Amino acid sequence: IVLAIDTSGSMRGAALEAEVDLTVPGPVKELDFTHWRTYDSRNKGQASASGDRWMCAARNPYLVEVGNDILLRFHAGSKRTFVGPPSAGFYTIPMGWHAALEKKTSQSDTKDYDMDGSTTDVIDYFILIMPDEDKVFIFAGFDGNTAANARGRLVERTTRTCYSAGKRGIRYKYIDKGIDSCAPHDNPCSV
Repeated sequence: IVLAIDTSGSMRGAALEAEVDLTVPGPVKELDFTHWRTYDSRNKGQASASGDRWMCAARNPYLVEVGNDILLRFHAGSKRTFVGPPSAGFYTIPMGWHAALEKKTSQSDTKDYDMDGSTTDVIDYFILIMPDEDKVFIFAGFDGNTAANARGRLVERTTRTCYSAGKRGIRYKYIDKGIDSCAPHDNPCSV
């Protein structure tokens, strides 16, 4: 249970829960696969393939643009602020955290990161690399070519090894009320 006091002084709360549905060990730890889902009671009316008010993947991270800064939210109680504006595409990392956030601007959308069904438009997107955990997260940008319900949302999760090899990881798709699905790509890499 998470309780918070909003700006009017009212107390509000939420029930949050995370479950591991499946763990498949790989030949080495880096290739283990785990499918998580999280429940958030505030996701009223948001049904997904994982169930009502359940979201695919633990700590479904998302980005929030605040002026020149980018807030990374893993869940209601966790956020990291990457300070902008970016220098050579990279934001200043939060103190005591080992990660890199890069903004890719005016990129050909060959992988449909803006989730509009087209791979010919030009978009912005973000890449979060967490080297200590061998994780790479790709988020939709905030530009006008990106669908409003996808802006700042996680669109792909993979490992550094897979990303460097040009292989795709777990792909996330959204509908107006939240996540619709998460599934491996046609040419997936173990994540």
